[in-house]
Amino acid sequence: MASSTIWGGSDNARSPFTVIWCKSSDSGQENCVEVAVLSTGNRVVRDSKNLAGPRLRLAPGERHAFVGGVKAGRFAGP
Repeated sequence: MASSTIWGGSDNARSPFTVIWCKSSDSGQENCVEVAVLSTGNRVVRDSKNLAGPRLRLAPGERHAFVGGVKAGRFAGP
């Protein structure tokens, strides 16, 4: 686990917030994501190979839909 400061961690874009990033024990060496839990219950997802890259913030309902889409292969590349 690693920690970092993100802006809007408490769903307020103007305030910094420290989060703890967790990687699944099922993750291999490639195609891994890390997840942080915000105080609002939302999750933030990032690519573990690009820690400074974009992050995706998901509300609980969005998170379930996203995970279901990943498991169904809806986001697979060409």
